[in-house]
Amino acid sequence: MNTTTRFSLLAVAATALLLAPGCASDLSGSTYSRDGARAQQAIYHGTITRVEQVTIEGTDGTLGGIGGAVAGAAIGSTMGGGRGHTVGGALGGIAGALAGAAIEKGATTKHNALEITIQLDDGSERIVVQTAGKDAFAVGMRARLIVGSDGTSRVRPE
Repeated sequence: MNTTTRFSLLAVAATALLLAPGCASDLSGSTYSRDGARAQQAIYHGTITRVEQVTIEGTDGTLGGIGGAVAGAAIGSTMGGGRGHTVGGALGGIAGALAGAAIEKGATTKHNALEITIQLDDGSERIVVQTAGKDAFAVGMRARLIVGSDGTSRVRPE
């Protein structure tokens, strides 16, 4: 592998690692995914009975691991000579994958969120975890529980 190819692989991997934090989505009740737009949803009305601060953990995705593996292999293959290139590339790829996955998890971790308990008008209770976004929630407040056809739920003030 020539120097230009190694540099290109390294540049692609570094770009993937830098873009990983941008892949985190907004998990608030007021943000919809592209697939959620114009989709029919069921609405239930109720009263908020509890609001707790919680944390949404990061995800162990594949983008960081793949980017790290490519970067690690490219860097590792520059080590040594002969078979050292192969061994260095393999070890670099493994180390890079682990590092890249850790970077991605760190970039998508620790979202402050709310665990919202809502007692529906039919007497049943539901709990939804979502980031606060622009909505404010308080015990005793009337709210809507919105359930998408894919099973995702969100709570919005009435």
